[in-house]
Amino acid sequence: MRASPSTLINLGLAVLAAASDEDVVSFPAIGEVDIVFPREDTYAAEAPFPVIFGLQNAPVLTTFSGTLNWELNCAYTLFGIGRLYLDFLPGSEPYYFLNTSKAIADADEGDQFQYWRGEEDSCILKWDLRWTTVCEPRKDGSLLLKNNQFERSGNVSFTLRPGAKTARKAIADYDGCAIGGTAVKVERNHTVGCPILAEDTSPRPKPCGLDVKKARNSLAEAVVKPTTSLTSTPSKTTDTGVDATGTGTDGASVPSSTGEASGQSNGSGKDDNGAQALGSSKSGPLTLFTALVTSILLELVM
Repeated sequence: MRASPSTLINLGLAVLAAASDEDVVSFPAIGEVDIVFPREDTYAAEAPFPVIFGLQNAPVLTTFSGTLNWELNCAYTLFGIGRLYLDFLPGSEPYYFLNTSKAIADADEGDQFQYWRGEEDSCILKWDLRWTTVCEPRKDGSLLLKNNQFERSGNVSFTLRPGAKTARKAIADYDGCAIGGTAVKVERNHTVGCPILAEDTSPRPKPCGLDVKKARNSLAEAVVKPTTSLTSTPSKTTDTGVDATGTGTDGASVPSSTGEASGQSNGSGKDDNGAQALGSSKSGPLTLFTALVTSILLELVM
């Protein structure tokens, strides 16, 4: 059965990066959301399974009220939903948002991969970026305040297969670029929290500008350790191959996220999930603040 929203909230810790007072937005400016993990690849069948986004020039996005929402669905194995409130986040640069999905079947059901069929499972990660309000200039010089009408969305497809590389291994060995999500160009900020978009509002994303390789060790360490995994393809007569710990073998191209810009919000509700957000400066240690469960400052040297 699919987990309830309250269960999803407890899947992980929310870790907020310490902000720098030097992070100031000078408009016009471009903010970007990229998909760090998963990429269009094949991974081990394990749960919990991480979902990681990266924000470039994060202050451009976090200056305004909005959300980054995601939903992960696999045919037989995983399900997860999450929401990141942009205006409650510090504008560190770059900014990583780490979350987890879980097995469709609950642990008390026994075999959490009991619905597995075939040699591999097909999965899709859907995401969208929304701002609560945007200001649109009129010909007479006035501004039109538009509520809940700014949205960018996309998706990434990947597969799960017993014996493939684990998520943690794939992140620790991360090479190449993240998947380009969306880039938003803001001309200026009208009054408080109302972005005026530039005419060329959708520049081409530049995911290679996100130095994931520099942060990969910290990201891999932050990934929640899997509690169940499918180490071999079950036979047609018996459900074998489920282990209590994640396993995998060694195994990235630079795919593009299938995305679109929309002027209408579809109103789909996405509930909060247990999350981790990692902020790193371009130099020095990575400082994390654990928010949901405790108030301990952690330092991870990159």
